[in-house]
Amino acid sequence: MLGGNYSCRTRSVEGDFTCNQIMGIYSTCTVLGVNALDLENGMTTSVYQQSMINKSMINHTKGKVILLADSTKMGRISNFVSASLSSIQIIVTDDKCPPAYVEGFREKGIEVFIV
Repeated sequence: MLGGNYSCRTRSVEGDFTCNQIMGIYSTCTVLGVNALDLENGMTTSVYQQSMINKSMINHTKGKVILLADSTKMGRISNFVSASLSSIQIIVTDDKCPPAYVEGFREKGIEVFIV
């Protein structure tokens, strides 16, 4: 786990220290949770610091970027952009995900796994 400021609300680390640590590593696979995911606006979050962590991890991934996004996240847009859909290779969601979203992601070349 990376160091940094721990956020009880999001249960994650954030801040400049965390971003600086990410700059020193490369991942072969990154798995990220999602606050909001939209076919046009991509991955967004309500916390600026989290969007910066997500961007840093995606930029330092030399393999696949995998998003974990249950159906309640679909079609939502938060304040800060973390990633466009073009930087995402796989989305894992649940069986309540609207079929239009599954089809839309697949049309954009993203693999979708329903669990």
